[in-house]
Amino acid sequence: METYKDYEDLTVEEMKQMGLTSFDPPCHKCKPELKKVNVPFFVLYSYCQDQVITGPGGAVALRMSAIKLGMDDYQIDQDERVEFSLRVRYIANIIISAQYKEAETKRKASKKQ
Repeated sequence: METYKDYEDLTVEEMKQMGLTSFDPPCHKCKPELKKVNVPFFVLYSYCQDQVITGPGGAVALRMSAIKLGMDDYQIDQDERVEFSLRVRYIANIIISAQYKEAETKRKASKKQ
């Protein structure tokens, strides 16, 4: 299985040419490795990632009700829920921002053509 480490020596421009990324950092090469401490938060994010609030430009946030339902389903202890909620929303914000930036870049490129 390939990981981003397989492409560590590539420049952003080379990755664009290979179709690995279409926007400047944060990109495929610049993403940090998922640390073990963050795995539970990313698993919860993955569980509810399709439950977003959308606006005219696409997704703007992850639904809090989806995060709560995920914490219920995964039986997250009450005293850990605030940290889980904050970290999952942080992950979602990073991903949504990157998706928005990529979509904006594509829109600008299509207008030039």
